[in-house]
Amino acid sequence: MTLSTPTTNTRSPHFGRQSCFLAAIALSSLMLWGCAQASTDEAWDTFRAEVASRCERAAADQLDDIQISVDPFGSAHYGLALLNGTEHGADASRSLICVYDKQEKTVELGTPFDPAAAQPAAAMPAQ
Repeated sequence: MTLSTPTTNTRSPHFGRQSCFLAAIALSSLMLWGCAQASTDEAWDTFRAEVASRCERAAADQLDDIQISVDPFGSAHYGLALLNGTEHGADASRSLICVYDKQEKTVELGTPFDPAAAQPAAAMPAQ
């Protein structure tokens, strides 16, 4: 008498479905990451435009012919910009520092200063 060993299928009948499901999740994750990355770039562009706009409006009564340099990301809590222009009603070049509160969406300006009078930090008097 011959004994035969029954053949069993050790492969799960759901193996194909599981593989497809995992592949779909992986693909979806990659697609979402790409969308999130694009929206992050768009969000930073919007942030920089908001800082520039708010700072320019705040400085309009102090400077003419304003040129703005916005720190691309600011600090953890603040957007930062350097504004250059001519003093309102005069020919003197002046700079202002603008600080934009990211949470409150408000701006504060420093006092106008002459950028040509900048000194090395070592030459500044100790306080």
